[in-house]
Amino acid sequence: MPQAFLIPVKIETRSDGMDWYEGLKMVTAEIANIPGRELKSVVQTSRSMGYNWVADDLKKFDAYDDELYNEPIRKLFDLGVPLIVASGNEADKGQGALLIDTFPGILKTPDLPIINVGAVGRARERVPFSQYGPLVDVYALGANLKAQTKVNKVEAPHIQGTSFGESYWTQYRCNMF
Repeated sequence: MPQAFLIPVKIETRSDGMDWYEGLKMVTAEIANIPGRELKSVVQTSRSMGYNWVADDLKKFDAYDDELYNEPIRKLFDLGVPLIVASGNEADKGQGALLIDTFPGILKTPDLPIINVGAVGRARERVPFSQYGPLVDVYALGANLKAQTKVNKVEAPHIQGTSFGESYWTQYRCNMF
């Protein structure tokens, strides 16, 4: 019997946030329709949408915005399934984007306990590209990594990104089951 089930949902880079939410709805429905699946489920996304959001933007949400952005995530949490998100790679002092400024990560509240994962280097230092701040829950290795490329199957030197740290931490979380 498998210890985990992977449900990949491909979201094209050129797609918008609605594609992401439709994918989340599909995964949530899949988890809800199989008894006991929620006990062994974790949802991870490396895809963030929008830029330059700030916490004050969320205070302006009306019922439509809440249903559009928060409700799909809330339904996942109602099943007891965590959502793990990469904090973002656009830390840029000039743009004022040192903190998480994209969704779904910025939507984290006590009612939507999204787990935001930032990246650190091998010496456990925060790396310059990783967005950080009070919404980040945990940091994981996400810089100077070695990995095999998809195309030519050779080792790619020095890849990096918060999505790598997020994947490491998600695997750690899944091993808790």
